Amino acid sequence: MAPNLLKMIAQFNRVSRWVASMIVRARHPKQRSFLISRFIDVANECRKLRNYDTIAQITAGLQNASVFRLKASWKVCSFVLT
Repeated sequence: MAPNLLKMIAQFNRVSRWVASMIVRARHPKQRSFLISRFIDVANECRKLRNYDTIAQITAGLQNASVFRLKASWKVCSFVLT
């Protein structure tokens, strides 16, 4: 009934699935950790720009079950949020 709301939800799901698929497609934990760090850096820059919708999309992608259980990649990942 609300086409704009449905489009916004579809965009949110599309970006969060894209983030998760980019990370999962990488073959080695080092590549995955690089992508995780890069997406966290992008989210940090979005925070500085006050782009909270994209932060939520990236966070949802990083919290995806298939990404979250990549323990070796998260261990190698080194990042600092400022």
